[in-house]
Amino acid sequence: MFYRDQRGRQKRRSLGKTDVVSLDKARKKTREAITDAERGHDHFDAVAVAKSVPTLEEVWADYLEDHAKPKKSASSVAEDKRLWVRHVQPAFGKLQITEINRHDVRKWHAKKSATPYEANRALALLSVMFTFSSHLVVVNPCLTIQKFPESGRQTVMSEADFSKLVTAIEEDHDGGAVLLIKLLMWTGARRGEALKAEWGEFDLENGMWNVPSEHIKGGVRHSKVLSHALPDACVKALQKWHAIAPSNTGYVFPSPKDPNRRRYDVSAIWKRVRRRSGLATVRVHDLRHHFATVAVRNGVSLEKVQHALGHSDIRTTLRYAHFGDEDRHQVSGAVAQVLNLS
Repeated sequence: MFYRDQRGRQKRRSLGKTDVVSLDKARKKTREAITDAERGHDHFDAVAVAKSVPTLEEVWADYLEDHAKPKKSASSVAEDKRLWVRHVQPAFGKLQITEINRHDVRKWHAKKSATPYEANRALALLSVMFTFSSHLVVVNPCLTIQKFPESGRQTVMSEADFSKLVTAIEEDHDGGAVLLIKLLMWTGARRGEALKAEWGEFDLENGMWNVPSEHIKGGVRHSKVLSHALPDACVKALQKWHAIAPSNTGYVFPSPKDPNRRRYDVSAIWKRVRRRSGLATVRVHDLRHHFATVAVRNGVSLEKVQHALGHSDIRTTLRYAHFGDEDRHQVSGAVAQVLNLS
């Protein structure tokens, strides 16, 4: 059919195949289309626009290439991929992004109550994808969805617990993994910093470990510089390890399976350590919390701990430094002594 829109532009549209659409039906469709066009609504344009809206899978591909990979760390990109495959894609991948509404998102999130942390992270990913596609949608349906409450997952270790942990670590047969975990204890470094460490980063003569930006969480994005001071015991252990480490690649902690590649995790030894120590809930990251807590308890200022851990915000350091009843009694006792109340 031929017709003109409100602006007088001539258009040609197909009403269907002649063996499917009868002549009478075609005439009726033509009259309806011309009437709609005269009123300012072009049905054919509306259908074309609807068909051009991408599915969430198509949005994901653009988000991954144009936002995640250029702007996020490799570990964050890997986490996004995991959440997408496990949670978001099965529920919404085939839908056009404009078809996903608040009701559907709320029901999807609510069904994941058994894994609240995963559910909240998946919701956050979906929300970021809608923000990335704000030119396609009017409202982000994730914004008003209430997240599941999250409690702190770190385990606060007592001196006795920490002693058990150290004993369990020193009993392990994997010497490289033992030293890596001790390095985390000595410095408060992140696991990734140690796993990626190369000998060129270490100044053992002056007892310093200068971590490059690409090995620091958010380091490249925020131009972070981080140096860990190494205690004497750590320096001696690293010197001894350097003499026997099975690698010529420069990696401090090479893979036990392939010395020409770096070690990628310490999950195997950590399972053994938790089993031997009886501390089933302690995570590797809790060593970083313990480092901050011990430092503060021994009079190191929060500002110094902040710099040692490489935190951008001192509020993060406050979450890492845990205070128990002993600390509270110390504070109240000191105040009472000054006030000299009877």
